[in-house]
Amino acid sequence: MSTETKKSYHKRIPEGCIDNAEAAKILGVHPQTLRNWVWKGEVPFVRSGRNVFFRPEKLRAWLEAREFEPVTPAISKSTPVMQYTN
Repeated sequence: MSTETKKSYHKRIPEGCIDNAEAAKILGVHPQTLRNWVWKGEVPFVRSGRNVFFRPEKLRAWLEAREFEPVTPAISKSTPVMQYTN
């Protein structure tokens, strides 16, 4: 097969998008975890044919939306701890 007739199997990343490996680094998760989230529809993504890509700004917004403040304050060293006696 000549080079003119070979099909290019390299995925073209849409402008402004990143691939799974880069997106996983931004989110701090394993790439397979990110693929699972895509499969479940839990994370924003862009589909181009059979390929999946991510917009970094959408990932950061999604991550910020998942942040929450704890309901109970964390125990510090200065907080007295109740001790039980028998």
